[in-house]
Amino acid sequence: MEMQAKVLGASPFQTFRYITLPLIAPGIISASSMIFIVSFSQYFLTFLIGGGRVVTFSMMMFPFIQSGDRMMGSVFSIVFILTTLICLMIMEKAIRHYYKNGNFFYS
Repeated sequence: MEMQAKVLGASPFQTFRYITLPLIAPGIISASSMIFIVSFSQYFLTFLIGGGRVVTFSMMMFPFIQSGDRMMGSVFSIVFILTTLICLMIMEKAIRHYYKNGNFFYS
């Protein structure tokens, strides 16, 4: 499709905007939501690299779980689960919209 667009006189920007980006958009949305979920749940890697100075959601949640404050740990866990579910629902809705209408950007 990209080669055909170039043969028909499209510029590289037009080829990217109208051909390449709509074709790779579902993958970009899926990958970005998975990146969000994985990075949101990283505790050890954040602790190791940040040395305890980088505060993330999991860095706030783990001390409550380890200290035995199960109520606060469960509240943080529910918030974590809800944000993950919301992210997945947004991803699914965007991809469903893509396959129903044919693209993300021009409908």
